[in-house]
Amino acid sequence: MVLPRTSATAVAVDPAGVLAFLDAADRAGLELHSVMMARRGQVFAEGWWEPYAADTVHLGYSLSKSFTATAIGVLVDEGRVGLDDPVVGFFPWIDASDVTPGYERLLVRHCLSMTTGHTEDMWTPTLVAPDDGRGDPDPAVRRILALPLPAEPGTVFTYNQVATYLLGAIIRAVTGGDILDLLRARVFGPLGWGEAAWHSTAYGAQLGFSGIHVTTETILGLAQLHLDHGVGPDGQRILSQTWVEEATRGTGAPRAVPDPEAGPDWNAGYGFSFWQARHGYRGDGAFGQYAIVLPEEEIAIAITSEVDDMQAVLDLLWTHVLPAVDRPGTPAGESALRRRLGILERPPLASTSVGEDGTWAMTDAFGLGQARGSVSVSRAVGGWLVTLDGSLGERPGRIALTVGDGAWLPGELVADGARLPVMACGSWTGSDFAADIRLVETPHTIRLRTRGDGAAFSWRYVPLSGPWPFALSVHREEA
Repeated sequence: MVLPRTSATAVAVDPAGVLAFLDAADRAGLELHSVMMARRGQVFAEGWWEPYAADTVHLGYSLSKSFTATAIGVLVDEGRVGLDDPVVGFFPWIDASDVTPGYERLLVRHCLSMTTGHTEDMWTPTLVAPDDGRGDPDPAVRRILALPLPAEPGTVFTYNQVATYLLGAIIRAVTGGDILDLLRARVFGPLGWGEAAWHSTAYGAQLGFSGIHVTTETILGLAQLHLDHGVGPDGQRILSQTWVEEATRGTGAPRAVPDPEAGPDWNAGYGFSFWQARHGYRGDGAFGQYAIVLPEEEIAIAITSEVDDMQAVLDLLWTHVLPAVDRPGTPAGESALRRRLGILERPPLASTSVGEDGTWAMTDAFGLGQARGSVSVSRAVGGWLVTLDGSLGERPGRIALTVGDGAWLPGELVADGARLPVMACGSWTGSDFAADIRLVETPHTIRLRTRGDGAAFSWRYVPLSGPWPFALSVHREEA
């Protein structure tokens, strides 16, 4: 169900505050991709920076944890999972001799609140390696339960990916399906949230702690659902009020290791896969993906972005948007905000010189190392055809993509049996060529730059999955 639209002034928000937030984000160089704000269940501000779009899903990274916790909430409300159920009890196929002592006291609530008894994040890619021949339905579970457990479950807080992976495994054990199967049936479908995708292991298990791809409106819907105590816009109860209250209050468990470098909104406590904050609470993911709930102001906010300073985005919200609540606005301010939201863009590159077709030796490809081969640029309709021909790390590769000149052109990167939808632009400056390739279903941007005889592909920010681009894909190449 799509939330109704209104004006900022109609819900007693001064549009000048939202406009000031957008201006401040631009001045700070914060690469926002989308923003939606709702008060009392009505959207009063929304916009997407071209080439990002309302109907495009976006990788949420750790915002996935809040969706996984929501699925657990459905099962808790149904009585199929209990907060104080021992985690090992959901996996009878694991032999007790394979479990490190102490895990028998690990409860579901400990996984939700990141109080598993670990004092550091225990996640490594080896945990989800393909089955080693033992026939486990979820091999990572046995490997996780064999990890060291230095503290008693429930006594220390450590942000830890294995905690949420275990929650996903519980969902699979209880339902016989995966996390999205449950969410589609019990949350997405009833609320009309649309499609989603999720990164999975080599054996097909959704990660739970990361990898969900959803639209900005779905992120806003998650925030609004919790703001409304588990009730959908049409009055349908999705989660119990008891669950929402427990999930969104801080647990009070101390940090295992203090994090003095974290911003103040990461040191205010943690609920069940929701961070407490100086104002309200939120789910969030790396590089600036936010589902923000402000109960006192009756506001829900969704933001997607590509930023390295996530605290800076929250600081600007607190500085500019919060004071605008219940502050009178003006028709002129409303008009200015509407105009601004309608022209948001990440400007495409445009040539300042007339370049010629060229070929350069490839000096780097995404930071994979051992880059060999060439990069060529030739004229194409609407822009330029960029072709990478060589090796990408240890992978042989040939990738071709048409990029716009002064405009974003849609396309796909295809390799390794996977597809990545992109919007791309390129330009000549003197004898040098540059291209920006935005992986629009993710926060990430690839940059191609030539200099002299060499050409290099690099990341604006390297993905958490590593430099190989196609690890980000949720699409398999069609046969």
